[in-house]
Amino acid sequence: MSGGRAPVLEKVEGKLKDLRLSKAEKNKIRIGKKQACASKASKHQVVGKILSYRQAKAEYVGRTLGNVWCPFSEIQCKDLGRNRFLSNIHDKAVKKKALEDGPCTFNKDLIVMEDYAPNKTIEYEFKTIPIWVRAYGIPMGMMSKEIGDFVGDRIGEVLNVDLDDNGEAMGAFMRIKVHTDITAPLTRFGILITDDDEEERELPNEEVMGGEEDEIEGKRKEKEKIISFEYEYLPDFCYNCGIIGHAEKACPTRSRRGS
Repeated sequence: MSGGRAPVLEKVEGKLKDLRLSKAEKNKIRIGKKQACASKASKHQVVGKILSYRQAKAEYVGRTLGNVWCPFSEIQCKDLGRNRFLSNIHDKAVKKKALEDGPCTFNKDLIVMEDYAPNKTIEYEFKTIPIWVRAYGIPMGMMSKEIGDFVGDRIGEVLNVDLDDNGEAMGAFMRIKVHTDITAPLTRFGILITDDDEEERELPNEEVMGGEEDEIEGKRKEKEKIISFEYEYLPDFCYNCGIIGHAEKACPTRSRRGS
């Protein structure tokens, strides 16, 4: 199906909603489990879309992705129209890499990948990508897997937290891999709230006024700290609207303001 037919099909579908079905058209098509599972397609498939105005050839896309995901095995891609394609992968580990490594590009254009679902039509959302994020400003004593999950959850779905051989994440920054929504502006900052406990201090065993000892109670205060996020290998990014997938000169928000 070519990209130009999509708007026409949408108009046709809209008109069909107002039509009255004939008796023959009301006959339902029932698909049983045996028929639905008749396809012998690989279980390890992914659906992708290249965010570009240039039409890409599935053959070249498969060759490029094969070099990235599995250099010794070619990826077979089927053209689904409008820069969408279906990739056949015959290895579970390679499929995991396709969905969780990234961001991936083709001719410098972002590729958005989604897991293939047999019960879905061709209309996938293509709205999230995996990306490593560096979080600056987190106290070193708090750099742990648990804190990484907590901070990363504010950006997107957490996929991984970079830890050393000892299971620690201490360093100049924390690295957190997330699935982030490319239809929303990137999260640049966050506010970290920490408890600042002043533990009770022990006084010397001396007599004080009235022969009684003063009690110093532990005080609990909250501190706010701004942390910043930097994104590794960031693809096309719009400094106008803050969204991944297009440059500033191609920003639809900018064109709307100009009109």
